[in-house]
Amino acid sequence: MTEAVEQLKPTLAALTQEERLSLADWIYESADEFDPEWFAELERRRAEHESGLDPGSVSIDPELDEIIRSRTEAIHNGTAKCRPGPEVMAELRERFK
Repeated sequence: MTEAVEQLKPTLAALTQEERLSLADWIYESADEFDPEWFAELERRRAEHESGLDPGSVSIDPELDEIIRSRTEAIHNGTAKCRPGPEVMAELRERFK
């Protein structure tokens, strides 16, 4: 990112979610040279966010995005199968000794 963008980050980080979305809308609408594929991706992510299923992922891997989306949806609709954290950690410690 450019130095100008880096300097803006602390100010932008202090914005409320509503202010960030308003700014994102302004940037989106003011851009006159977006790649059509990027435009489609922005629309997909906006729809996902507005659906309440947005996991906040910044991934650009569609397969990973789909896994995260489906797991987030399962959590939201109560069908997720969760395991206790200590059980998972013990399994990971054993696996990665």
